[in-house]
Amino acid sequence: MCSKILFCPVAYLKIILLSHTTLQI
Repeated sequence: MCSKILFCPVAYLKIILLSHTTLQI
């Protein structure tokens, strides 16, 4: 559960970016 509303979207974006970067490599 996320206590901060802004933290959730940022975390999802980081996970997506990490996954996308890993796929590119």
